[in-house]
Amino acid sequence: MLLAGAAVFKAAIVEACQDLISNTELLNDLDSEVGDGDCGSTLANGARCMHQIIFKYNNHTGDQSVSFVLASLAAFQLY
Repeated sequence: MLLAGAAVFKAAIVEACQDLISNTELLNDLDSEVGDGDCGSTLANGARCMHQIIFKYNNHTGDQSVSFVLASLAAFQLY
């Protein structure tokens, strides 16, 4: 069951990354109303990095892959 859960988790992260990337301009436009208009670009850059991390660890077992992704997310948040 853990492997199935890991696959669902990975699929959800990949889909979220794709949504952020495909909505970059919309998010920038929304941000420009109250900020500097780069929120979509910033989120898309993070999503591209996360997408690369997921596929870098794609050959690991499900639970191990999820651990790597979560560790990478934590490290990404620190910078």
